[in-house]
Amino acid sequence: MSKTIQIELTQAEAAELKIAAQEVQYVFHFMGNVLGMVENGMSTGSLDNPENTGNLIALFSLLGRAMKHAAEKEGECLAKFGLNLKTEVRNAA
Repeated sequence: MSKTIQIELTQAEAAELKIAAQEVQYVFHFMGNVLGMVENGMSTGSLDNPENTGNLIALFSLLGRAMKHAAEKEGECLAKFGLNLKTEVRNAA
């Protein structure tokens, strides 16, 4: 029989967690789109053109900033929730 685990959150924490969980999908989707564009450019040879180097650098810069922002904001919130959940699971055992 499964045990029920309860974690208490303030309304502000719950709202922050909800937003963070929703943002994960968009970050991964964005990253998938960028990597798909790079793969397409590599497979078609369009990235072989030196004129496209700046565009590729800009694309990776944008991806890097988006991932860093997500890690600092949503990632931190999810990590905190994960630690709380881990503690509650351990205590319930």
